[in-house]
Amino acid sequence: VSDLIIDGNTIHSNKSGMNLEGVGSADRPAIISNNIVYGHVYWAGIAVEENSYAIIGDNNEIYGNEAGISNTSSDQQCCGEVTIRNNHIHSNTQGGIALSSPILGPWSITGNEIESNDWGGIYMDLSGSYNPCEVPEPSPIEIVDNDIHDNGYGGIHTSGGAAPTVTIRGNKVYRNGSGGVQGGGIDVRHASATVENNLVYRNHLRGIRVGDNATAVINNTVIYSGYNNTKGGGIIYTDQTDDVVTDPPSGAPLNPFPIKNNIIAGSYKAGIRACFYTTELYRNYNLLYWNNQDFLAGLCGDCASPDCSAGDRRDKKRCVGAQLGRGCEGDDTYCCSAPGASGPLPGETLIFAAPLFENVGADDYRLQAGSPAIGAGEGGVDLGCYGGDYPIDW
Repeated sequence: VSDLIIDGNTIHSNKSGMNLEGVGSADRPAIISNNIVYGHVYWAGIAVEENSYAIIGDNNEIYGNEAGISNTSSDQQCCGEVTIRNNHIHSNTQGGIALSSPILGPWSITGNEIESNDWGGIYMDLSGSYNPCEVPEPSPIEIVDNDIHDNGYGGIHTSGGAAPTVTIRGNKVYRNGSGGVQGGGIDVRHASATVENNLVYRNHLRGIRVGDNATAVINNTVIYSGYNNTKGGGIIYTDQTDDVVTDPPSGAPLNPFPIKNNIIAGSYKAGIRACFYTTELYRNYNLLYWNNQDFLAGLCGDCASPDCSAGDRRDKKRCVGAQLGRGCEGDDTYCCSAPGASGPLPGETLIFAAPLFENVGADDYRLQAGSPAIGAGEGGVDLGCYGGDYPIDW
C-alpha cells in the first residue's frame, strides 16, 4: 500500500487500534498523524508488522492500550523503516513503545513525550529468530530528543534476546522506575548502545546501566540515582544479562568503551561503577559529587565531604574510592576487586567538586557561570549533557 494517510481519527476500544502490515515504501511511507488512539486492551494502539514503511507522527495521542506502539510479537519483522515522532504516548499497560522480535529495518524514535506507562517508556526485547531478508542482522534504533518520565518499570530498557544497536541521545529521562523490576532511567545491558548527552535524574534505581556490548557513555548528566531507594548508582557497568537487576553489579568490560565527560551527583551508591582493568584511559574526565554518601558515613565513618576534601589522606582516598564503586574495610558491596580498578586509574582526570547547576530544586541542571564542569572535558568541552558534540538544546 502506498499513499496511505490516516489523519485526524479517534480510534478506540478494539482489539488493536491500527495494524500496519506491508504498508508504504521507502520513498512514500504511510503517514499516521493527528489521531487519538485509546482503549485497546488486548494489543497495541498501533501495531507495525513486516515490510512496513511508516511515519507515526505528528501529534498522535496514544493512551490506555496494552502497548502504545509495538512491532509484531512473532518472528515476522523483516525490512521496512519506521519513524515515531512528536507523539504523546502515555498510560499504556505494557509499555509506551514495546519492541519485541528482531527488527530488520531502522527505527527512529524522536521528539515524543512518553510518560506513565506501566512496563516502561521504551521497552526492547528483541529475542527470536530472523526471517530471510536482505538485511542480515538487526538494524539500528535511534532514540533521540524524547521526554521520558514517570514510567513504572523504567525509562528505556532492554530484556534478553539479541543485542540491538541503539543510539540514545539528547533525551530527558526522569522519575522512572517506581514500579520496580527494571527501575532505572536507561538500562540497556543487552544492547550495543551509544548513550550520550542525556539528562537523567531522580530515577528510582540506577541512572545509566550498560553491559559488554556498550560502545560509549559520553556527556551525560546523571543526578539522584536511587532516588527514594537504597540502591542505585549513577553510571554502572555490569556483566549481568538476566532480569535480576536488583543485585549488585559485577564483572569488568570484555571490550572497554569510553565513559567520559559525564557529571554524576547524588547517587545513592557509586557515581561510576565500571571496573576497567587497563591503564588505557577509556574512563576519564568525569565530575563526581556527593555519591555514596550514606554508605561512606555509615560504614566508613565520618570521612566524606561531598567533594572528598575533608579528613586525612586516608579518608580522602576512601571517599574517592567509594564514588567509584569501592567499599571500605571488610565490605565489598559495589566493589571493584581488581588492583587499581576501584580507585582512579593512573592518569585519570576526575573532578570532585559541586557542579553548580542553575537550580536543582527546579530540576534545572544547566551549568552556572563559574562551574568547574565548564571546559573541563576531553578537548576542552563542557561536561554533562549541555556540552560535547551533541549538546541537548530543548
